[in-house]
Amino acid sequence: MGLLWLLSVSTAASGFSLTSPDRPAVWFNRAGDKLNEQLSWDSSKQELIYYVAYNRTENMPTRDQTLYDTFQLSFPMVRLDASSNLLYFIGKGGHRITIGHLESGFFGTQVVLNDDVQLFEDRTDGIVRATIATVGRARDK
Repeated sequence: MGLLWLLSVSTAASGFSLTSPDRPAVWFNRAGDKLNEQLSWDSSKQELIYYVAYNRTENMPTRDQTLYDTFQLSFPMVRLDASSNLLYFIGKGGHRITIGHLESGFFGTQVVLNDDVQLFEDRTDGIVRATIATVGRARDK
């Protein structure tokens, strides 16, 4: 697993990208609408998890759970600084790079990514992929 983590983290002077090592298979690459997505911190696994659900076909009602697929992709390279609730990873040279934080609210704790950080997801070649990336420089601490 450690090798996968190294292969899935890319940093450059202009930014970084973290790609989940998980590759769940999908039946359809393009069919179906994205119904829901959520990025959350799993405190029992100590991992950042991305949940995404799709209709199996386009324009289908969401009431019938047999008509959609839910996928879970982890980002095991992301860590949580519990004292500050900051989410970070260790970049090249051992530098800590902050990507976001946990925020408590009325509906529980949610992940908030930094303004210059985005989550990208796609379904191609029969699999779901998820990447957290930035084009700007992340804050080093």
